[in-house]
Amino acid sequence: MVEKIKVCPACKVAENSYKVSEIYMQSLMRLKSGDKAEAPVIDALQAKIPEERRDKLKGSRYYRELMESFAPPQGETQNTRAINPDWVAFALAFLSVYFLYQIFTTQYGVFWFAVGFAVMAYAAYFIFRKKIFAKYQVQKDQEAGSKGQVEKAIGVWMKLYYCVKDNIVFIENKNESIPLQEMRSYLLSKSK
Repeated sequence: MVEKIKVCPACKVAENSYKVSEIYMQSLMRLKSGDKAEAPVIDALQAKIPEERRDKLKGSRYYRELMESFAPPQGETQNTRAINPDWVAFALAFLSVYFLYQIFTTQYGVFWFAVGFAVMAYAAYFIFRKKIFAKYQVQKDQEAGSKGQVEKAIGVWMKLYYCVKDNIVFIENKNESIPLQEMRSYLLSKSK
């Protein structure tokens, strides 16, 4: 379904405006399925770009560039998730009991040194627990905050339109427009 065309605030012409999310989705479809996929917005955009650019951008290269230009905002990639430090200490307590038992049965002479080391390690944990927990809480809040910011930015992205003539993005009924190259920074600043 093609979205109702909105009037560009710069050129005041509706025929040059397309919904950003539709451009992204249709370029993604064309990139995956080739020219067989139905994409009326992409076809209209391709017809309106200058001929010298149209000759350079054919096939998958054109669709990839479109997709990258109009992509929604994304959060930072995170490889790890914050783990509650008390759970880690609890798990290590079970492991240390097993290790201490093995040391007791095989190397009794070292057993009391190992017990002393385990007691010092847990004493250190409980002394520094407040600092460790504060760091954990900051990391957890940071994860939640960036997720919320990206969700808000995507909400704004869903309202954006693109004007082919002026190469700008804009929100309907707002008198502000942004160059396409600045779209991501604009979206992230709007979501704070």
